[in-house]
Amino acid sequence: MTYLKTSLHKDQIAMTADVHSLAPEVVVEFLSKIMPFNELDHETLHRVARHVKVDFFPKGTRLLHAGETEVNYLYLIQQGGMKSFIVDDEGEITLKDYRGEGAYIGALGLIRGTKASLDVETVEDTFCFLLPKAVFLDLINTQPGFSQYYLKSFSEKFVVTAYAELRRHKMTRRGDENLHL
Repeated sequence: MTYLKTSLHKDQIAMTADVHSLAPEVVVEFLSKIMPFNELDHETLHRVARHVKVDFFPKGTRLLHAGETEVNYLYLIQQGGMKSFIVDDEGEITLKDYRGEGAYIGALGLIRGTKASLDVETVEDTFCFLLPKAVFLDLINTQPGFSQYYLKSFSEKFVVTAYAELRRHKMTRRGDENLHL
């Protein structure tokens, strides 16, 4: 586990099937540096850290399949990167987002209780901290600042996406009109 960007000792990792448990101090160190976890009080942060696991995903690993994968974790990228994208009926891929270290994947699916809305794949070897759905939803329900962070994040992305789509359709429509004149 030398790839993890922390000073792990042999007794801090307990290996299970594919996922590894970490000492809570290692998780707290990471979470205390990223929003909105850095806004949680010390006791809550340590309680959350006890539930977090770490997993490694090689480059090219498809973590989520749109419309198929149940989202069971908030994926917090500890090291590496992921892309989210849409594949249309003709197989054309549209890149929607890129996420790097300190970013998350899966929050919207967890909150909505739905399957993944986008395909998500690693673009390089990636380590993720996995926060279980129940723990994440408990934070959403009990920590107002935590839920406000995700609400703001989702609404900003929605507005940006909506305006981009409007601009794209307006440009396409104008282009078509010019061809018919």
